[in-house]
Amino acid sequence: MLTYIFTSGTTGIPKGATITNYNLACQAPASKKIINLGNDEIHFSYLPLPHAYERVVQAMMLISGAQIGYGSGNVANFIK
Repeated sequence: MLTYIFTSGTTGIPKGATITNYNLACQAPASKKIINLGNDEIHFSYLPLPHAYERVVQAMMLISGAQIGYGSGNVANFIK
């Protein structure tokens, strides 16, 4: 097991789901084939880290040699 993600609970109560090493190791390179990223890319992370999409995007950025920037969590500060 690598990590847990948490569902939002839109169809029921929120719950955790296990993401394995194998799952992430397969998902990120497969997504990278579709989304061509270079090492000069910068991803601005604003989704919560337990979000499944954010985990995959960050893995794609890391295997591409790209950069990740993290926000403070306050969306109002994005335009300052």
